[in-house]
Amino acid sequence: MRWEATDDGRRAGLSAVGESASSNGRWASSYDGPIERPKCECEAVAGPRTPVRVRSGAAARRTMVAPRLQPSPHRLPSAPPHRAYDFAGFRFDASVGLSRSGREIPLAPTPMRVLAALLEAEGRFVPREAVVRAGWPGRAASDDSISRSVYLMRRALTHPDGLEIVETAYGRGFRLAVPVRRIDGDRARSAFDRLAQAGHASAFETWTVARELGARGTPRDLTAALDILEQGLAVHPAYGPAWTLLGFLRLLQTNVGWIPPLDGARRAHEAAARALALDADDIDALAVRGFVRVALDWSVAEGFADLEHAVALDPGHWLVHHMRAWALAIAGRPRAALEAAREAHGLNPLAPQAAAMVATCLYFGGGSPGETRRAVRDLAARPGANATTWSIAAVTASLSAEHDEALEASLRALETEPLSAPILATRADVLARAGRGGEARAVLDDLDSSWPAAAAELRAPVHLALGDRPAAVRALCDGAGRRGLHVGLLRADPRLGDLVQDPALADLWRPLHGC
Repeated sequence: MRWEATDDGRRAGLSAVGESASSNGRWASSYDGPIERPKCECEAVAGPRTPVRVRSGAAARRTMVAPRLQPSPHRLPSAPPHRAYDFAGFRFDASVGLSRSGREIPLAPTPMRVLAALLEAEGRFVPREAVVRAGWPGRAASDDSISRSVYLMRRALTHPDGLEIVETAYGRGFRLAVPVRRIDGDRARSAFDRLAQAGHASAFETWTVARELGARGTPRDLTAALDILEQGLAVHPAYGPAWTLLGFLRLLQTNVGWIPPLDGARRAHEAAARALALDADDIDALAVRGFVRVALDWSVAEGFADLEHAVALDPGHWLVHHMRAWALAIAGRPRAALEAAREAHGLNPLAPQAAAMVATCLYFGGGSPGETRRAVRDLAARPGANATTWSIAAVTASLSAEHDEALEASLRALETEPLSAPILATRADVLARAGRGGEARAVLDDLDSSWPAAAAELRAPVHLALGDRPAAVRALCDGAGRRGLHVGLLRADPRLGDLVQDPALADLWRPLHGC
């Protein structure tokens, strides 16, 4: 077995037979067998050299020492420059490779070239002969080599929800079975490029660890993520993505009721402002600031200006559409909210948050009752449904007097997210509507003792279901006074019925809805 160094000829002394690897010190052979890589999914951090072992046959083994990946880009010779694709939460950049949420996903050159060909087809089937031309230019390829490369590509595109991104059809070839969005020109700068701009790899590593902890959603992990971010920012205050992530995590704390809304708004706004001071076109920071302005500051026009600017900078960024959908729903524009939510879900059908936002927008005025019921049931039945989707499923079942289904769905929501004020409020509501008032009041007591300042407005439907209309009015007014995150949504909540017309609430929604 002979080898070739592929970092633009800067290493010498090795000649090649077969396929060379991409730049930055990666090595590969003409053999497509297993390659042992670091167990950490994210290799895009600087650090000590890591052994990469390549086996050939049953006995031979050669160990080469290669540096861990650096942020500098490497290009596929067959891919046109300055082009990127977004699909199912992944991004493929012709100048970097495959990434997801800013984390590079290692993929050997041959399956990477095959993936580039499938992306170029944008959902159309690519015949087997065209796959060979793309993956093995100027050479023949055995069926085993083709199968192996497709397997490696599928493995790189796996997701816990089990969605099959790569589809195979006998006699037709291969295609990507998810929406693909092409991004040309300057917008093709990859998420990995943006995240690696700090010039110090430890800043990126800190961001990665904090993001993983924050995604778990438990109080302990979220606290650890915030601690790590704040310590990292004390050392690297010029790393914009860390400030943006800090803003997102503050919004998460606010949404589940762990910090008061006004406090959460201030902290999230400050973090986004720090990121935007470093890069005025930071798309994620614009989304955070825009959402905070609409939902918590009630500065609606300024907030939507930020969100529209973020969409214009990168129309294929699903999270921006997601945040815009949430803001539109809060601002009392349900149809536009549902359209934005479906756009986000189409861009990233793997994200549970995107599916949950579709369910939320359907429920809060975006769809008819029958459409909402069917769609929410379907979303909740999918693998990976999150607590919000289960919560909406519980409420819609409860309104249809399907109380056993509602109670079961509310328990599923609690199992998924046990320490969330909105999820507990949903549990209390379905208990009250099922005629189990004593249990509903006990849950309300738990909310009042554990989260006295959180999601006050979400107690209103529970009080109404228990027959206490004055308490429901007080809860809504209390939530509005605290700038509760869910106040704007509740105006379209079917559970409140004619309560929204109560004279005591005449001016409640005016700052958000303009009426």
